[in-house]
Amino acid sequence: MQRLFTLLSILILSLLISAPLSAAPVSNNPIPVQITVLSAETNKPIPGATIEFRQSSDRAAVIATATADANGIATTSLAKGSYQCLTSAAGMGTVRNYLYQEGQPKIETKVWLNKAAAMSGRLLDSSGKPLGGFRMLVDRLFSTTTDATGRFRFDNLDARGHDLRLEQAGWVLEKSYYPQPGVGETKQLGDMVVRRAATV
Repeated sequence: MQRLFTLLSILILSLLISAPLSAAPVSNNPIPVQITVLSAETNKPIPGATIEFRQSSDRAAVIATATADANGIATTSLAKGSYQCLTSAAGMGTVRNYLYQEGQPKIETKVWLNKAAAMSGRLLDSSGKPLGGFRMLVDRLFSTTTDATGRFRFDNLDARGHDLRLEQAGWVLEKSYYPQPGVGETKQLGDMVVRRAATV
């Protein structure tokens, strides 16, 4: 009998030791998010800057927006999850950052914007004919269509490398492009040759 009591005591003790300590439950309620938007050049706040919050996928819909006050502070509330934030302001490049809301009581962060950069170019076929009406993408976020002369332009970009793609059924760029405009620079990409995609 004493042996049975000892075995039961050991079993109960081992269960207590191996059981996880109870923690406060993680709330799924939205939590406050505060983002301060600053100029990378002056470190001063940028009033009127806007922030779009999207789920963390390239083409997710906007689920919340916030506008910076006179102190450059924008606030909103987000439920638990991962988000991409697109921050923009007049004359400044658009910056994409990521937020991870994992149940913490509050998120506070800062975003610095540079003077807007831009890039432009012209699409031609292999014979040199301009290609109008072709859709171009930057970073799988921003799109534009070439005009009748094959020209395109992207404004309000951040000063960094950008993934430039052609999104036109049956056509591909002859080479890949990853232009890196500087702060306030308009990067001229010149003529870009496009050819028919190979069929399998």
